[in-house]
Amino acid sequence: TLQSSEVVLQILGLVLAFGNFMNGGNRSRGQADGFTLDILPKLKDVKSSDNSTSLLSYIVAYYLKHFDEDAGRETCLYPLPEPQDLFQASQMKFEDFERDLRKLKKDLNDGV
Repeated sequence: TLQSSEVVLQILGLVLAFGNFMNGGNRSRGQADGFTLDILPKLKDVKSSDNSTSLLSYIVAYYLKHFDEDAGRETCLYPLPEPQDLFQASQMKFEDFERDLRKLKKDLNDGV
């Protein structure tokens, strides 16, 4: 979902576009070709000049207004996996996963 979802790409595109706009006067940071994922949790800490809203809130509101046709309706769906599922996936060790897959494949081939 994270790699193929159009919604995720739209949201990350908004993060990049707004970040570029905010850093537009800064030659070393403006018009970046990308950003690192460690910036995402910090979006809630970037506040408006009057401290009334965060960049995260602004991005969500902008997305709902301009991209989500079902916003505010019963048909509106949360476009990402549940946070707990993401956390569990992030804790997975790929070496262990590959070892378990090899064992399953061997067991299937052996007829177990």
